[in-house]
Amino acid sequence: MQIWRLIPWADKYGTSPKIVSRRMLSHRRLALGWSDIGDLTQVQPASAGSISQLIRINPGYIGLGNSAAGGRCLWALLREMRLGDLVIITVEGTPWMVMEVASEYVYERDNALVADDLWHRRVAERTAESAKTLWHTHVVAPTWNIRWPLVRMVPQRGTLTLTPR
Repeated sequence: MQIWRLIPWADKYGTSPKIVSRRMLSHRRLALGWSDIGDLTQVQPASAGSISQLIRINPGYIGLGNSAAGGRCLWALLREMRLGDLVIITVEGTPWMVMEVASEYVYERDNALVADDLWHRRVAERTAESAKTLWHTHVVAPTWNIRWPLVRMVPQRGTLTLTPR
């Protein structure tokens, strides 16, 4: 089991991250943007770099400068995240809740579920795990950037790790 941290971002219409987080909880979804590149199961990217290139050349994202982050995060959502992994949802810098991954990657063109332009998703269930405890016993994994919306976490030295259920 891996631990992840997800920071919900505002959608392209400015829906606040707080509202996006509440919708993620009520609709049991983890969600990321860069949706204009399409369904990754149809695109069949070979790597995070392939996804970054799709973002970089997409007319809707030219000039944003976040294609490397987008490629890495979407690749993790698509290929690295596993069923049973735990995801700390952080809102406005505060660990808010923990959700457990309950599905493979899905591309859902349904704005009502979470928000517009956040169509790369996984179904997830809220857990009783303490978001603050997980946050304070883990650090961002090497090669990941804390500023990215999705990052893998690893245990801090000297902390206990969770055992799979």
